[in-house]
Amino acid sequence: MHIAITSINVCSFPVAFGLYFPRKEYQENIYVDESVGTPLLRIHALKDSEEEEAHFGICPDIIIQREMHKNHWFQIQENTGLISLNRSLEKDLDKIPVGGSWAASSKLAFFVFLSSQPLQGNECQTVSQYHFYARLSHLAYAKVTLSVINATMSSCRSPALSQLCFADKDLSFQIKENKPAGPFHQLQLPSQQQPCQNISISYKVIADESLPFHYDGSSMSVRVTQSLDRELREKYELLAQCTVREGAKETTQEVPLLVTVLDEDDMPPFLINGTNVAEAVVEFSRKEVFAFLPCPGFYVVRPVPALDGPG
Repeated sequence: MHIAITSINVCSFPVAFGLYFPRKEYQENIYVDESVGTPLLRIHALKDSEEEEAHFGICPDIIIQREMHKNHWFQIQENTGLISLNRSLEKDLDKIPVGGSWAASSKLAFFVFLSSQPLQGNECQTVSQYHFYARLSHLAYAKVTLSVINATMSSCRSPALSQLCFADKDLSFQIKENKPAGPFHQLQLPSQQQPCQNISISYKVIADESLPFHYDGSSMSVRVTQSLDRELREKYELLAQCTVREGAKETTQEVPLLVTVLDEDDMPPFLINGTNVAEAVVEFSRKEVFAFLPCPGFYVVRPVPALDGPG
């Protein structure tokens, strides 16, 4: 049986050529009283070739309770990928377009993207949420989700370890094989440590010395030190460790840091019998198949009687 598709609406899916993000989603915490200029998150890009130069941009919209609104609060440095606070959240508690307070909308999200050329300002235009992904299809992009903590950062009360160490416990990354080495993640000290003299936080990444990864304690960045080969190894597991010292008390939290090597399809096909000839048997089965495609537009998929064949 074969199927025919009617009422086709063409849609482009995001495909990252050249520069790419080692992950598609990032998460971090933010307090409502953090000051303008506070660094929130550093995002890295990996290169397809040594000659490429990464330029980071941020889309002009922000998602609050599933609605798109103008982003007045966050900015990204074009040359470094550092996301920081552009405008105080605390001053806008009565101006939030949905819910009336940050307590009612504890999560917000926006998108960042990559370009190999200096930004022109029109790479990511204001669009409705319905068509958002389609309009980003020509860009390498990632989603940043911030959990807004409606509490005073400077209170210095004993916070939850989960708020201090790892806002995002899913430290999973994808690195393309046969590509240049470079940093792909940076651990970020929480801003709560700055005004609290009794709290000290440190990080390290634990990995076997034979693995092609290195953690720089001064910059708190993790880098791949050489090109990877998926045929040799597909997955690596490191361990990110956070130590919180509060007076004489010391607490440690550990989170797996996982790296998956993406296949470049650099191996030509071959047959195990050592020849370039093999027999193949094609079988048909009479089944009705319905397919639904996850992109803007409507697809109507109808079954068609099967072609003549066995089964």
